[in-house]
Amino acid sequence: MTLVTPNTQSTDPNMRSRRRRGLAGSIFVLAVTGACAMPGLSESETSSESSRVPLTQVLDGNGLHRRVEVIRDHFGLAHIYAKNADDAAFAQGFVLAHDRLPQMDLLRRFGSGTLAELYGGLDPTIIDQDLQLRLHRMRPLAEQSLAELQASSDRTDQAIVRTLQRYADGVNAYVRTLRETDRFSIDPQILAVWRPEAFAPWTPVDSLVLARFQAFSLSFSVINELTITELYQRLRQAYDPPGRPPEMAARRNIARDLLRLAPVGQDSPLDGFPNVSYDTGSRSDGGHRFPRRNGAASLVAPPSGSQRPNVPLELLSAVSNSLPSGLRTGPLGAPGAASLMAPWAGSNTWAVSPRKAGGKALLAADQHLQLTNPSIFYPLHVSIEHDTEALGITFPGIPGVILGTNGDVAWSSTVAYFDVNDIYMEQVAPCGAGSCVAFQGGQVPVETWNETIKIGVLGQIVDQRTVTYERVPHHGPILPIIRDGNVVPRTGPAALSVRFTGYSPSYEFRAIWNLMRARDVHQAFRSLRDFTFGGQNWTMIDNRGNIAWTTNVEIPQRAANATTWNAATNPNGNAPFFVLPGDGSAEWEGRMSSRYVPHSINPRSGYLANANSDPVGATFDDDALNEDLVDGRPLYAGVGYAPGLRLERIASLLEGAMTRGRVTLTDFAAIQHDSKSTVGGKLARGLADALALSLIHISEPTRRTPISYAVFCL
Repeated sequence: MTLVTPNTQSTDPNMRSRRRRGLAGSIFVLAVTGACAMPGLSESETSSESSRVPLTQVLDGNGLHRRVEVIRDHFGLAHIYAKNADDAAFAQGFVLAHDRLPQMDLLRRFGSGTLAELYGGLDPTIIDQDLQLRLHRMRPLAEQSLAELQASSDRTDQAIVRTLQRYADGVNAYVRTLRETDRFSIDPQILAVWRPEAFAPWTPVDSLVLARFQAFSLSFSVINELTITELYQRLRQAYDPPGRPPEMAARRNIARDLLRLAPVGQDSPLDGFPNVSYDTGSRSDGGHRFPRRNGAASLVAPPSGSQRPNVPLELLSAVSNSLPSGLRTGPLGAPGAASLMAPWAGSNTWAVSPRKAGGKALLAADQHLQLTNPSIFYPLHVSIEHDTEALGITFPGIPGVILGTNGDVAWSSTVAYFDVNDIYMEQVAPCGAGSCVAFQGGQVPVETWNETIKIGVLGQIVDQRTVTYERVPHHGPILPIIRDGNVVPRTGPAALSVRFTGYSPSYEFRAIWNLMRARDVHQAFRSLRDFTFGGQNWTMIDNRGNIAWTTNVEIPQRAANATTWNAATNPNGNAPFFVLPGDGSAEWEGRMSSRYVPHSINPRSGYLANANSDPVGATFDDDALNEDLVDGRPLYAGVGYAPGLRLERIASLLEGAMTRGRVTLTDFAAIQHDSKSTVGGKLARGLADALALSLIHISEPTRRTPISYAVFCL
């Protein structure tokens, strides 16, 4: 493999022509997405660290089949030109390790729950963090996914296995170079808290752990459900019972006032779930058309029988306090990991059809993850002869291009915030030598497994401890109480278990592999069938003039008894965003059919936009549980969406640009740089009313006036 300076010209004419095509394609993505370069950095600034590294280097004996060129442009962006996918993967692993090796190591340890091996002896809170992450078994599930790919006879799966291995080979080749050259490219400040000699060889499982960790961090919302349940119970217990003092009684139903589901901004790509009242002729996995009518859909209310469990408040508090409020990666702070675990800042993406944009489909993307150093994103261009050419961004440690373009299709995404986990209150009782939980009139034994946490200082192990976790077979792990580096043994008859769509093997990388090779949005839809958790709003365009959006992901289909709550008419009912009864009355009953999962192709409006907000407007009436029933089960996707202000503003600006004529790249740039906040206009009246009520109480302190509360989720 040859690393070439920006001014070095290849002697291979085919390489030069392919390079021109690749860079021509990059102009489109850079102009449209603004996500693939680092404008504002001079060449000297981008190369100051690498100036100590010989930029032209030939690597032999690493199993490369053909010559590979890696060329950095004046932004520092690496362009990889390879004759085959295996060599491209090796080069990508080498380049990413050169630029991001400490970050890659910390992130794989983060997801695997082994960060305490580096920092547990320096910061005991890291041990607690590892204990939390071991609960989710990301590494064992990644190992199982790899084993299934290796056992597959499918040619794509075989190519994926080779790519993962060759990427790992490239990472490890760089590590050998690093050690042989006395750590020449690692900043001395990093060397004080991270040692290359403690770096374990990279493996394909490590890349799959990072893919799973990324999906997990963008979808696991247990802390929200615990917090909402605790707040709702405390407010109702404090204010609602009869016989409360007058000042408390005046605030009766405050829980209903505070638990507002309706967003401030109310704009959505779809007016309701697709294919319910009429067939849109499409489905999110690119399948066939459906009959014109869906006879199973109805508006019949779900039964109101099952009641929400009264969870012991001390249990709620203890479990909530055990969940990390701010995940860290030790002395280095949070180089990317905080972004993974705190994605709530949101992202924007939109697409405009050719008829509204002068004959070419346009796509914009703006990922709003935290600005860490180094960034969780890595811009990259990969060109594989007779295979694919992709330019965009990836995540350190994961092969391929996650968001970008291949010349035929361009794609980006925002987090969908679907509700894909439920917490169940289990009734636990002694059962033989262990414990059982009550379920559907019977008793089910609780399973256990052990995890050993190694504790070290920069890789030197000084201690270790083994802890025991519990699992309810039909739900999932029991949420442990973690304190002082140990799992506190469970006591009492109540426990909280969690069921999550990410607790089974998954194939996110297969989805990315196929997406990079899609030739139109329909193939892109089919590619995303393997993206089963970590839900994203995927917005796509192709060079045939199509625009599309899909949130193809596994959404649980809940039993009707799981959605009986109504703030006014049934405040004791069940809701998936509260803790549910674990007795079998509020279970998952499969997954929502892909035909109902929100998606759209070539809408009449001529544009598609999303910004983490409610995709179908189900929460706009302040009730997400009154949607259509299909086969007796409610269509429910979630409530934890963004408040809708960004999408409302984007839609307004796009529609304004359309009324003035065709939408241009200049319009896109203006929208991305728009700084107007619509919060003031939304809050003004509520603030004025609250101020007026406050003045009344100040001037008449003895007057008892029931107060109406307005809460804006911003």
